[in-house]
Amino acid sequence: MRRYGPVLATVMLLLAGDAAAQKVYRWVDKQGQVHFSDAPAEDAKSSEVPCAPPPTPRQVDEARQRAERERQAVEAAAAARAQRDASRLSGTANAAPFGPTPENVTSELMRTVGTAVTCDERQPSRLQHTFVLQLHVDPHVPAGAYFEAEFENEHDARKPLRAGGELRAVGFPEVKEESVTLVSPPFDTVRCRNYEVVVRLYRGRTSRELLGTHRQKIGSRVDSALWKAYGENAIVRMMEQGHLCP
Repeated sequence: MRRYGPVLATVMLLLAGDAAAQKVYRWVDKQGQVHFSDAPAEDAKSSEVPCAPPPTPRQVDEARQRAERERQAVEAAAAARAQRDASRLSGTANAAPFGPTPENVTSELMRTVGTAVTCDERQPSRLQHTFVLQLHVDPHVPAGAYFEAEFENEHDARKPLRAGGELRAVGFPEVKEESVTLVSPPFDTVRCRNYEVVVRLYRGRTSRELLGTHRQKIGSRVDSALWKAYGENAIVRMMEQGHLCP
């Protein structure tokens, strides 16, 4: 019978999964010292320590694949970052894939007050993103005016992601809202760059009388390829690594 002192307790519990039939026993001697062994003690009351079953070959293979994807993603991010740094030092124009965070734009009847790129990670195997644009509206814009937004499509520039919103009057007496939030349809791929959204303001939902146009860039600071590579808790891991963008 092999005996192990308390220092090796954690090690023994981890190694217990190496063989499906292996068991670990725990007992306390007369001096109060805790012992662990692969067989029960002959001179003390022993209790069996529950051990997790060993991983299946499939689980081991999946873990290796995840580790390899993460390694490749980190190496690609490091290489891209090194290339950007070298370009900056050499004075090459447009070295970075995106510039500073886009400024909020003010047009004749609209003013951007916020932009965002969201990520719904409830289904890690099928990430879904959306663009968000929040606008403050000029007081002269009438209630019932309709906003029609076209967000840039990563997959096909000819087919923008469309969203709409109406400027409503609510309460009693009716008070016209001063802002509107436009959210794009969900999409599965986003890169580290600036995306453009064009908003056209019409007098009403069915009217084609154009009141004004607004253009804004939305900066994405997350690459969905890295997100997928890191898997669970991706945003935390990417921030720790400094790889929000490759």
